[in-house]
Amino acid sequence: NQIQLINSSLVELLSKCPSLCGNVSNSTAIVRQTRVEIVSNYKIESVLRYDAEWTWMSNSPDQLLFSGRVEHPSIGGPGKVGSINTSTFEPNWEVAVESAELGFNGADVRKCQADEEIFYCVGHLYPGHAAWIFRLDPKKNHTKHIVWEDVADHGMESCDGMLWKNETQNVFLALIFGSQSTIRVYDSGGFIRSVNLSSSGKKDYRSFAYNNENFIVVGNDGVLILDDELQIVKQKDFSMAGVTCMALDSRGYLYHPYTIQDTPTDHIEWAHMDIGLQICSKDLECTSHRLTNETGIDLIYGMTVDDNDKLYLSGTTEPHAINGLRDGFVLIWQNGTEMKMSLGSRGDDASTGIVVRDNHMYIAVNQNHDWRGAEPNTYKGSAIVKLAPVHYKDNNLTLSWNYTYDEGARAWFDGLDIRHNLMCTCGSNNGRPLVMLWRLHGGDHNPTLINKFQFGDEAYLDFAAKDCYPDVHGNVYVTGYYNKNVFENVTVAGLMDSFVGKIDMNTEPSLVWLKHIRTAGDDQAFGIAGDEGAPRPRIILVGNRQGLCVVMAYAMNNGEQLFDVNLGGTGAFTDAQVYGLTGDITVTGTTTAQLDTNGNVTRILSMTHSQIDAHEQGVTLDTNGAQIITGFYNTSNTCFVQKFGNDGELVWKRNITLPSRHYMFRAATDFKNNVIVCMYTDEFVPHRVMTLMMLHAETGTTLKTRQLKDVDSSCVSMVSGGIEGDIFVVGDSRFSRTDLNQGKATILRLT
Repeated sequence: NQIQLINSSLVELLSKCPSLCGNVSNSTAIVRQTRVEIVSNYKIESVLRYDAEWTWMSNSPDQLLFSGRVEHPSIGGPGKVGSINTSTFEPNWEVAVESAELGFNGADVRKCQADEEIFYCVGHLYPGHAAWIFRLDPKKNHTKHIVWEDVADHGMESCDGMLWKNETQNVFLALIFGSQSTIRVYDSGGFIRSVNLSSSGKKDYRSFAYNNENFIVVGNDGVLILDDELQIVKQKDFSMAGVTCMALDSRGYLYHPYTIQDTPTDHIEWAHMDIGLQICSKDLECTSHRLTNETGIDLIYGMTVDDNDKLYLSGTTEPHAINGLRDGFVLIWQNGTEMKMSLGSRGDDASTGIVVRDNHMYIAVNQNHDWRGAEPNTYKGSAIVKLAPVHYKDNNLTLSWNYTYDEGARAWFDGLDIRHNLMCTCGSNNGRPLVMLWRLHGGDHNPTLINKFQFGDEAYLDFAAKDCYPDVHGNVYVTGYYNKNVFENVTVAGLMDSFVGKIDMNTEPSLVWLKHIRTAGDDQAFGIAGDEGAPRPRIILVGNRQGLCVVMAYAMNNGEQLFDVNLGGTGAFTDAQVYGLTGDITVTGTTTAQLDTNGNVTRILSMTHSQIDAHEQGVTLDTNGAQIITGFYNTSNTCFVQKFGNDGELVWKRNITLPSRHYMFRAATDFKNNVIVCMYTDEFVPHRVMTLMMLHAETGTTLKTRQLKDVDSSCVSMVSGGIEGDIFVVGDSRFSRTDLNQGKATILRLT
């Protein structure tokens, strides 16, 4: 009980546990679980999606290198090499590396290392898995490469490569493994020499590194220690499987994964396989650890060690069935403490390469990546995912900040969103769209206003910004509608027209671009979502056109329309969210549906309602891509919450009935994926009452309830985020009970 009481203060628990627990036999296990919570606080911060299949990642001083192939081996196609600027998380360059001139159908680039502006790469060619080594200068020639050679022994599967420098040499070493294991040495002029590692009868060595004294080589057949002349000075033989990669810590200790197969079965349909970890000292004294013990098959593709000797592994969990979906994950391990975190990417995927820099994780995630021979057309591309450490706390739904904007006679907020530590809010002030950008700080520090911006013509009530999205560069994308005769020198085409625009909120706010959506009937835009991870970053817009549901996409850089989909259903879409790992779009309103990146409907979610007058108002995605749909029934005191898994199946649903008529719009989720909903009433006796509820992520049962009786505010949108995962709510406070043209826009912070 004492441990549970202080569980929210994890560091305090670790310092006090010996005195609290005494000789309790399970105290060690309790501390271990608590430490898992400490290291598990990571969230997906940014995603870049690509059409190619990125499989491998490498670190260099100012950029992140990633490599792979374009198509499934049975189709062929070039290999790919790309680079990301880690400070901005934006692409630097991407090069297709052709293999046809070598007489091969397809190529796969495995690993690249940078020597200033020159890149040294290894991989293999199809068919036959011939090893491949080449030198690349992306700045001088983006389409061709300088080929050193292909090692055309068709028994050789692949390569691992390493750039090595000392006082006299600057060479690239390629470890080629397959029918035998060989290290080949190159300088800028080409091949120098090779060393056969298979002379001792052992031939399966797959990965290598340098520990400032010796080269360390590891594979399924054992570990070798080589001197600078690549001569074996120490050797440890073993017979393992799944020794796919390695990492060295600051002591020069070797870490490598292996697989533990408890139930030997056929190669294709393994029943159960877990991950083991072996740690070997410089003297090759080794200890083994079991990292997972679960159903299905766990495999490791990449691993690395950070500056604090914390080990990060990336891999995939496969189910028993060959056609089942795989789930990419990251596993963090240090001194016996482990944490396994799913990336929840909605489909068959694998987390392959991993790099850790500045306490951030960068992971290559492949959609439908399947070496077992999946159909080529099942590939959905890849993503480079950036995960950031966070300091989330359990949210007690305590009101810690109540901001009001009252510079005009009538103001309100309708939309908000958070990107990293930036939050946008939008609405209307005196009949003109109002957009504000805030910086979030966490702790006891409330948000600070960066800038505000109003545009459009004056003095019409039904003219507002309905929703917004901030990017990492301080731009805000905003949408809404208007029905005045003239707006920005554009005459209204119908009864109502919509707009979408990009505002630079840095220094002197200004419109970068503005688009009008105009037909002869009503055009209303209600929701906007950002998709910065798309190959061409874009925003998704939803609303209605002449009474029909519509979804549109616009390029972030210039506002070019990328698609315009009329789904034909009578009514309107009120909200949209994009799942960054896949680019899938979820929309809600008259209909709730999933769409692919091109706006094609892939699934209609089967909402189940107890009444026919349901208003589906908001969609929220949790970290696993599950969809939470919220709204209210128009003729009763009941609001509803329904959660669907990323497979579109209903997980749970709740109807919440209150004593008087209430409204519910978009919900939020906390770092545990619990769902937070807000309901408010328009009955001003003496004030409007706001009711907050936290619902359990897995069951929907109520965890917390709080009523705010004296803030006198609505809650038309809410979101969680920022440094500590605080919850922010926007709405309006109507201080006049008789004149609805008076009021203040409100922002609430819940901690």
